[in-house]
Amino acid sequence: MSRYYKSVFMKKYPLSTAGLADLLAQLYALPDAALLKESASITANFRSWLNDNFELAATQLDFLDQIDNAFIAKAAASSAQFVQNRLPIQLIKANSTTTRLAETQDKVVIVHESTTKKFTTLEGYSEEAVLTFHINYQ
Repeated sequence: MSRYYKSVFMKKYPLSTAGLADLLAQLYALPDAALLKESASITANFRSWLNDNFELAATQLDFLDQIDNAFIAKAAASSAQFVQNRLPIQLIKANSTTTRLAETQDKVVIVHESTTKKFTTLEGYSEEAVLTFHINYQ
């Protein structure tokens, strides 16, 4: 039995670029009220939300448990904000079988928010934001 509650409302997606894109497409199609509830669940318990929505192996769940709570809180807040506003979120994940050379290599997760400001004479001023999760080894 998993240590996390499993959602019965959505199917689980692979923890991959395509899996995240598919999940976001489903989420962003929800009505505003339902999306707001989903955003609140991200903030309330990000670890459970990840497990409810992604196919995670036991080793991935163990790693998720090891991540510092302060990091989880910041990642959850950013993720909830981007989901609530239907903004793009990306996942860039190293292939663990080819990248991780030894069990002693450190797994690194980086969360990066970027905003691009743009002005054109035809469209005027605009901003584009993206949230990116990088998972790699060092």
